[in-house]
Amino acid sequence: MDGNIHLHVRDNGVGMPERAWPRPQCYGLLAASERVAELGGTLRTLGSPGQGTTLEATIPLTPQNSRLGKELI
Repeated sequence: MDGNIHLHVRDNGVGMPERAWPRPQCYGLLAASERVAELGGTLRTLGSPGQGTTLEATIPLTPQNSRLGKELI
């Protein structure tokens, strides 16, 4: 265990180029990125046209985030 929560979400949809985000009209990804950042983490978007999209979130398990870790276990 490295003291982080790792979340990987992948779909097999149409995908998107990595340079396509962030876009002003993409409120869902923007909100997710802001929430992860508030917890001291990072959110990466990976994808390419025709290959689906992957979101990778890493959130440190700090004392302020300890409740979050307990809810996930």
